[in-house]
Amino acid sequence: MYSKLFYGTVVIAMAWCLMVPAQTLWAGGDCGKPAAAAAAAKAAVPTEFTPRLAKVNHFIGMTVTDPKGEKLGVLHGIALDAASGRVAFAAVDCGEKLHPAPWGAFNISADFKTVSLPLELAKFKEAPSFDRHARPDMTNATLITEIYTAYCPKGEAKTSAECPVEKKTEPAAHVRAVAAREADLRCLSAVIGLKVKDNVGKAAGEIEHLIIDLNDGRLAYAIVSHGGAWGTGEKLSAVPWDALRTTPRTNEVVLNVSRDVLWDNTYTRGDFPKLAEREYAMWLTGLYGTEPYWQIYGYGPAPERRIAPWLEGSVYNRSFDRESLVTVKGKVQTIGSYLPTPAATPGLRLRVAGDDGNFYTVYAGPAIFWERNEVMFRPGEVLTLTASKATIGTDRVLLASEIIAGDRTWTLYDAKGLPAWKANDLLPVRTPAVETPAAPLPTPGH
Repeated sequence: MYSKLFYGTVVIAMAWCLMVPAQTLWAGGDCGKPAAAAAAAKAAVPTEFTPRLAKVNHFIGMTVTDPKGEKLGVLHGIALDAASGRVAFAAVDCGEKLHPAPWGAFNISADFKTVSLPLELAKFKEAPSFDRHARPDMTNATLITEIYTAYCPKGEAKTSAECPVEKKTEPAAHVRAVAAREADLRCLSAVIGLKVKDNVGKAAGEIEHLIIDLNDGRLAYAIVSHGGAWGTGEKLSAVPWDALRTTPRTNEVVLNVSRDVLWDNTYTRGDFPKLAEREYAMWLTGLYGTEPYWQIYGYGPAPERRIAPWLEGSVYNRSFDRESLVTVKGKVQTIGSYLPTPAATPGLRLRVAGDDGNFYTVYAGPAIFWERNEVMFRPGEVLTLTASKATIGTDRVLLASEIIAGDRTWTLYDAKGLPAWKANDLLPVRTPAVETPAAPLPTPGH
């Protein structure tokens, strides 16, 4: 089936942009760049949260030049590989022809004002192209190889620096990948405007913008518009892309939580959220119960990607309800661990035999928080607990708000229901020679 790629229909199976899995194209991300530029790009790979976020629509219609500044055409459309969540290809409109090029071959300036390709005009004209009204068979192995080698010619490269992705991504690998599965790429301009439903099928809004991180082409966020009428009263919400699931055959997008979460966290036009700030971005991923994309896919050490479910506003912390607080006194029976979400860093689980004859499972927050504060509970230790009744997954548990052991008191949630720990309290110390002690646990009344 062929799709009208840049004319409003979501690309599903066989349009030009359904070429090669993007995860292979983005191995290195320097396809076609000169050796010096490739080395600089490699050296600049971020080890901390340093995103280059941009709206997809910003690039549509921008002039694309060659290395000498000669105009090649204008950027016509951008295609996403749904399997990897990365931009795979973009088409350059040269008038009568469209030239598909791997996204990794495009060089976007630091200020997002210029876009170029590594081929000079004469070579660019020789690269694969097709009539703007035609749709080639993008399962054709020969055509796929031609497109790839036009921008990163394996045969002409003598070293991996001259063609940085050469050793990681050969044309034959692309062909095998396409043969192995039906590629699932989507035109991003066709995703914008799709209706969004929540996890129970209620209308939640529609996609207003898509935001990519240019560091590796990752589709990072969607901006969902909702409410308002005839240009007034509209609200916007930023949503991690991993919290959304697209259904191309019904042209819908499904949110992984209730629309109330979306509607309770809004902003207005001109008041754009601080998505480039790490604390805000981590809070947002926690809100929707997803992992930070920059930790999963390449920024920073692995432990950082696992703390988002513990942070303020997360699905887990919203389970704490001060209206359901109970007090329990008893002895610790066993000490173990639990996971607020499957990929999270572990929490401290206490099994307590209450003086009332009941046994209670108590979730006492992230284990690393206690470890960094050198607190260790022991079997047989008598505790007095104030805790909220909660259901985590399918487990009915108590979320500890306050724990008293002898003359020591620890408060885990404050009067507003906010957790005592911050992101820095949950990260391992990276430089032991210059250790910074964790913030002490609040100890009211002691």
